[in-house]
Amino acid sequence: ACYRFCDKCRIIADIIFKDRRIVSQKSLYLIVYFFITDIGKAFDNIAEILTFCQTLQNRLWIIFDIAGNCLVKLFLKFCLFLRAFAVQIKDAPLCIAGGICLQLLKKQGIEVISRVASIGTVEDPAPLIVSTADKPFPVVNDAVGAAMRAEIAAAKAEDDSVGGIVECAVLGLPVGLGGPLFDGMEGRISSIVFGIPAVKGIEFGIGFGAARLRGSENNDPFVVENGTVRTTTNHCGGILGGITNGMPLTFRAAFKPTPSIAKEQQSVNLNTLTPEILRVRGRHDPCIVPRAVPCIEAAVAIAVYDALLGQS
Repeated sequence: ACYRFCDKCRIIADIIFKDRRIVSQKSLYLIVYFFITDIGKAFDNIAEILTFCQTLQNRLWIIFDIAGNCLVKLFLKFCLFLRAFAVQIKDAPLCIAGGICLQLLKKQGIEVISRVASIGTVEDPAPLIVSTADKPFPVVNDAVGAAMRAEIAAAKAEDDSVGGIVECAVLGLPVGLGGPLFDGMEGRISSIVFGIPAVKGIEFGIGFGAARLRGSENNDPFVVENGTVRTTTNHCGGILGGITNGMPLTFRAAFKPTPSIAKEQQSVNLNTLTPEILRVRGRHDPCIVPRAVPCIEAAVAIAVYDALLGQS
């Protein structure tokens, strides 16, 4: 029965293995078969493969006995390791799948870049036009980055935490990707981005800023440059009616402050139903925003590559 899932297996193979010759077709189908029987349904899109760490359980060992390819065994053992530490590194599967999608997108001339746009009240106003991946602190303006680190340090010194915003852009997208209803690009991206812990909001283009403008101010004028239709502004964030228009796809995701803080907070004892002071002990990040930058890139890469596969 597992051979009937060939189309969806092919998508998963493209994402996980890059080159299907690495693993035998039979072994791959058996792996996906156990995924499906554990989940109870076939995968509908690439995002659903990210649940594998929570669904494999003891069936991994059955696959070890069946799959003869050493690389498959190594990959599955790594999946089991991720599952064992799922609470601490729950974004690891997202970044693994997203990292592969980023490579596949790059082969098609599509690049994903991102940066920390703000930490608390400290904002980086410089435009995002190049990748910040090689920087120790992913900001465009390094001086602003130093102020952001100071903001984080100040919150930590007070046993508190601080939130922020991550900005992301996808360059080189073709025109016509997505759809006007349930398969719109905003919905595809948002559904994965909101799977990242601590995300509380997302806006595309100028987002909520458009609510303060008139139509004549918000509309992006179309022009022709070098034989290509483009817009002079990009208020829409590269998406119109759920479909890409060829301009950079831009969005911003808001992250709440880390809730686990050492500072005393009012809470309730569930056993006695009486007021109680809560103080969380242990090591907790005063700000998770810098760590979230690669997670955002991974999420949008998966959504975009999924849309490209659907279009093809």
